[in-house]
Amino acid sequence: MKPRLRWSLQIATSERSGVHLLVLTGRLGSTTAESLREALDRPGFGANSRVLVDLSGVDYVSSAGLQVLERAAERARATGGRVVVCGLQEPVRVSFEVSGAGARLDIAETVTEATERLGTVP
Repeated sequence: MKPRLRWSLQIATSERSGVHLLVLTGRLGSTTAESLREALDRPGFGANSRVLVDLSGVDYVSSAGLQVLERAAERARATGGRVVVCGLQEPVRVSFEVSGAGARLDIAETVTEATERLGTVP
């Protein structure tokens, strides 16, 4: 019998020095992408928002998850804000590269690098 994959995603949110930090753990697939979209659409993520999405705890991302991240980045840019994604594990990095999302998203290696890009120090 084939083991059943668990599709769950935990999102821890905080704010530090004006940066909204989302730390994701689990799998970002079609069944969990809506949770991320809701977290990115919450009040406070308006014009000029700076958002850091830490994916170091994510081992899988689907096209639905990538779309949510790309749309959030587009909305942020349109209103003078910025979204930086960091901590890509190898399988996630491959998904970003194959889909072309790596060229459309601002990707940093570490949380420290991402916060520096956003204009703050962790």
